[in-house]
Amino acid sequence: MTRTNKKQSYDELSVKQWVQLMRLCKEFQPIQPFEEIVFLEIIRAAREFCSYGMYPFYTEAKERFETILMKNINGLKIKYYFCGIKTNTHNLSNKQFNVLNIYIPRVKIPTFDALEGYRPIEKVLFLKIVRACRDFMRAKMSKDAEQSLFEKLSIIYNAMIY
Repeated sequence: MTRTNKKQSYDELSVKQWVQLMRLCKEFQPIQPFEEIVFLEIIRAAREFCSYGMYPFYTEAKERFETILMKNINGLKIKYYFCGIKTNTHNLSNKQFNVLNIYIPRVKIPTFDALEGYRPIEKVLFLKIVRACRDFMRAKMSKDAEQSLFEKLSIIYNAMIY
């Protein structure tokens, strides 16, 4: 499945990958009724950490992790998980389902020419980000899990800048 717009194309997730992402979004959705899909917010924060173009003045990976990602993660913890992470048993709302349905699984790699568009490695890196976030969330966003998240996302960050 490939979607195309005026400037670029990208490879969609397979049906199996999309269903897995939907299940993760459902699993990590807070019990309180929020409009946002919180797991996608966590992935967005991880994508910002991995994207060198977002904050090029933070060049050291550990500094980027603390200043960009953990700042965002802690904000999300306070906003959505103030009672702790509990397994959600409710389905996503129709609005949330529609947002997930049009979600773009893309990680732009700055070393590739912008005019060349999508590269298949972007999908692989996106899935690695999803898995790293999944493991972090299943570890209840604990301090112990932060080091593992840092190591996994640093590999992705290094792949994107070189």
